Amino acid sequence: MFFAIRDDDGAPSPLDDLEATRVEGLATQEAMVLLNRSAPSPVDPTIAHRIITETQGCPLALVEVPRELSADELAGLAVLPEPLPLGRRLEAQFLRRIRSLPIEAQALMVIIAADASGDEGAIRRAAASLDLPLIAAEVAVDADLIERTSWTTFRHPLIRAAAYNGASSALRRDVHGALAEATIRSEAPDRYAWHRAASASGPDEPIAIELEAAAARTRNRGGYASEATFLTRAAELTPEPSERSRRMLDAAQAALTAGLRERAIRLIDEALKQEPSPSPLLLARAQRLRASCDSFTLPGAAAAIHLAAARSLESLDVRLARDTYIEALQATVISAQLTSGTSPEEVARAALSAPPPDNDRSAMADSMLDGFATRLAFGSNESIPLFRNALDIISEDDVLPTGRTLWAMLVQTAALEVWDAVGYRRSLDLLEQSQRAGGELDSLRITLLALSRSEMWNGRFGVAEAYRAEVSALAAAIEGEGPIADMFVMLSVHVLAWQGREAEVREAVSILTGEFAVAIGAGSGVNVARLALATLENGLRHYGEALVAARPLFEEDIPPDGNLILPEIVEAGVRSGDISIAAAALERLDERARTSGTPWALGLLARSRALLASDDEAEALYRESIDQLDAAPVAAESARAHLLYGEWLRRQKRRTDARHQLRTAHQLFSGMGARAFEERARLELAATGAHARERSVVTALDLTPQEEQIARLAAGGETNAEIASKLYISPNTVDYHLRKVYRKLALRSRRDLRRLFA
Repeated sequence: MFFAIRDDDGAPSPLDDLEATRVEGLATQEAMVLLNRSAPSPVDPTIAHRIITETQGCPLALVEVPRELSADELAGLAVLPEPLPLGRRLEAQFLRRIRSLPIEAQALMVIIAADASGDEGAIRRAAASLDLPLIAAEVAVDADLIERTSWTTFRHPLIRAAAYNGASSALRRDVHGALAEATIRSEAPDRYAWHRAASASGPDEPIAIELEAAAARTRNRGGYASEATFLTRAAELTPEPSERSRRMLDAAQAALTAGLRERAIRLIDEALKQEPSPSPLLLARAQRLRASCDSFTLPGAAAAIHLAAARSLESLDVRLARDTYIEALQATVISAQLTSGTSPEEVARAALSAPPPDNDRSAMADSMLDGFATRLAFGSNESIPLFRNALDIISEDDVLPTGRTLWAMLVQTAALEVWDAVGYRRSLDLLEQSQRAGGELDSLRITLLALSRSEMWNGRFGVAEAYRAEVSALAAAIEGEGPIADMFVMLSVHVLAWQGREAEVREAVSILTGEFAVAIGAGSGVNVARLALATLENGLRHYGEALVAARPLFEEDIPPDGNLILPEIVEAGVRSGDISIAAAALERLDERARTSGTPWALGLLARSRALLASDDEAEALYRESIDQLDAAPVAAESARAHLLYGEWLRRQKRRTDARHQLRTAHQLFSGMGARAFEERARLELAATGAHARERSVVTALDLTPQEEQIARLAAGGETNAEIASKLYISPNTVDYHLRKVYRKLALRSRRDLRRLFA
């Protein structure tokens, strides 16, 4: 027999001597499955986590609550009600218990429900202003609706929802008005503003101003989704149409930064409906924002829209015009050779002729504008000093502007244009930190892609793979299922190429260069695919095929892949016998690497020069290449220098020296997991009469990308809660994966993890 009893305050029960099982809510993963099966329309993962948290995994609530929400609310396109509404069955169940209480106790429960902060002082003052005696709380405690140890806390979040949603709208407005008066404005200005807004029965400009100020404070703390919510409510309460439109556009900007693209589009459309004749400034701002929304769904057309907006803004707002030109340049980086309605060169020349800034508040932004415009209009060498200046400003200030995908794209591209591996990683770390803190999911996924490449060049393929896994999760959360999300994940194909995962690379290349990618104008995806394919083919010793993949990048010379392809062309050209294109690529590389002067650039230059050098000069160049590349965080490129040096030594019949270099290359590639290059080194080593050693044990760890990422963060000293916050998962999910890691690796503690990953 089974007996069920309510878990009250721990009072003795006649069943205490029996074996007991505490019935908890569903775990996060199981709750997610039930929620998605029960919901009438697709549920955004962020919304799903909130529903699961607020229902504490109650199965009936997970079935009922989604049915009370609109498709837009479930998809994250509209603001969720606070607290969440309940289904009829749940609400009726709780309301029967609530309405059995005296009227004073019911009203006091509405006050407690309306103030989620649990501020006891504010609740006391609000109750007093409504002539409600606090002794009424004891009745709710005795009815097992409020915690005995904390009378401002409900026994379950669903009771709070029932108490609030079951009250009349007039009572809720009165309660929020009382809470606003009871809240100490200087201590909790955002809560004060929100209560005032909830007490309003119609448009109210002073309250809208309060909400706008609260939105600015939220933005400064990095909460872009919350900023969008505050601004949306401020716009709803704004009586004057033009001001309402402006606030809606500000809300759209915040929503876009948070990765809520569809909500941003709705807000832009709504902003344009508020006035019969919108001002030129409003139209230009809306045009600019809409282009940003389309940057990854229709990238080919975005640059032309940004360009038109920037030109119309020149006479209205110089700073905004220059910022819009920067966005137009960023759009051309994404669309590249598939830009439609304009050309990268036209955008660049227009940006260079834009009115100058009236101050140096945006020195880094203006250096980036000048750098990209110069690169696209006049070439690489002239732009390198400008990019270097922008990166130096970042290094000195140790901070980056936040917002959209703009800086996530431009900063990494600028660093690759000057082959600055250290500045590349430093900037990405700054971006990742600010984007995670602010919930800037749209730009975070771009940064994570770049971090994956950084780890790839440094030979840490496991960490690169973990970043790829997180990009996949974010792309699915933002884009849903479909070709856009698929393409985002495929943009990390270069990591797969270095790993030698031939079938996956070729599948990704077919997606990134397919009809859909070309139709929407995703030129950067095409270029990433070409670079990855050239790297893979060189690893497989298919030098002619590598040259075929690389040649269009050389001819079009779009940043940054027009730079990165040069050493691949030199190697493929020399090995396939096409010396003319190898020499042309080397000439271009020589000019840019010497202007850059970084160890990465000079190391690639020396390695490429060695391939075309005479026997008398080659050895010194190979040694110089290894020395330079060892000075930068690009271990994978250094391993290739050892491989090429060893291949040259074998052809010089210096077998002993060749074995040393080839064995070093083989061990490096083996430890990284660079299978194609590892096999190439093994075959060359066998040709000297030597055998390769067994692979490193570390590469045999059977961890999924997410398990490895969590394990590395745990080994670095981060708590489960910190890891959960960083990866946008629950602490329970972190604990679940860590238990699997310990089991797979036969470890017992984080101390063991630290030793392993050291």
